[in-house]
Amino acid sequence: MTIRYIDTFSVYSFHQQINASLLKMIICSFPDERVTYFSSKSNKKAVFELIPEELESIEWCRTVVLGGNSPYALLLRYFLSAVLNVMFLLFSKPGQVLVFNNNNPFSLRIVNFCNRFLKRKVIIVCHGEMEMLLPNRQRGKLTTVLARLIRGFFLTQKIDDNLIFIVLGESILENLNGFLARDTFRHFRKVDHPYIYGKNDAVDAHGDQLHLGFVGCFSYEKGGATFLELTRELKDYKKIVLSVIGEVSYGLKELMEGGAELSNEHGLKFVPADEYASRIRQLDYILLLYPADSYKLTASGAVMEAIKWGKPIIAIRNDYFEGLFQKYGDFGYLVNNESEAVNLILSMLSGREKRNFDFAAIRKQSSPEAISFQMKNVIEDIKNELKDEENIAK
Repeated sequence: MTIRYIDTFSVYSFHQQINASLLKMIICSFPDERVTYFSSKSNKKAVFELIPEELESIEWCRTVVLGGNSPYALLLRYFLSAVLNVMFLLFSKPGQVLVFNNNNPFSLRIVNFCNRFLKRKVIIVCHGEMEMLLPNRQRGKLTTVLARLIRGFFLTQKIDDNLIFIVLGESILENLNGFLARDTFRHFRKVDHPYIYGKNDAVDAHGDQLHLGFVGCFSYEKGGATFLELTRELKDYKKIVLSVIGEVSYGLKELMEGGAELSNEHGLKFVPADEYASRIRQLDYILLLYPADSYKLTASGAVMEAIKWGKPIIAIRNDYFEGLFQKYGDFGYLVNNESEAVNLILSMLSGREKRNFDFAAIRKQSSPEAISFQMKNVIEDIKNELKDEENIAK
């Protein structure tokens, strides 16, 4: 058995953490195997920065990935990625396991059709695109097309027996069970969201001030409206400092009027890594204000950042966060609405609410090394199927 870890979509630091973590999980699971890793040169650099000790176990091969962030550039990247995915499948050999670390909606039907004849063992890792199975979501033109492709495939197509899809969390798998037909759902497996934490020098407390931050791209979909309401409710409390650490695509005027601290150039540009790290170290709590019905079918990178930096979260309760609290223990507070968040923050300000959380234990439990066995189980099942097929052929 040989494993080919294939990324035809990522450039620079896109999905850096999850791409590196999944690759490390595979290497930890099969230390005697040499994994072939296909990616763009820029994403390879980002991934290898996180796993330098694994480089001897990796054979890297370059593949072309188009850059650019405009809608047209993204559309072209999806198209080229789909073509390359099909080519990797067509030129693969029996006995190889293909792990696609991105789920490209444009190539799903073709890969599925071709594999009915090729019968390769294919694993596809799912990310935020699975949220497109949910109806009545506000979407742009490109995401509308992607949603139609995702829904058209997973809700109507018969999936080839040799295709396996991985989702990043138990709650996601459980929620999928309510959306998909039984014959489709049996193709899904889960691994917990891994994260390579590294070292950080998190800073605690600021005297009698309370620093609360929204981390990541500030948008309506990610709870921007709730954050704006908090700025209005808490504006008169001078000891409460609210900030946004990320690009702002929604509500800039209201943020400035509410006195929120913003990143470089009012959050209108990408936040450099050094500024991001410096500002997140200064927080006391990270605010995760996504709507209660969000993160049903996708994982959250922002919550892993909170664990990395040892910053407790204040989050609107949803299935995903509740699942993490049940698995790892509390690492912050879950509230039901904006009103409860305000009351909690005021209790913190008065000193009535203060708890310590064991982030070191959570980091250990969610590291790629600790949960690599989950990926190993998925691939071992495929490996056993390959052996059975070889025996039948003999």
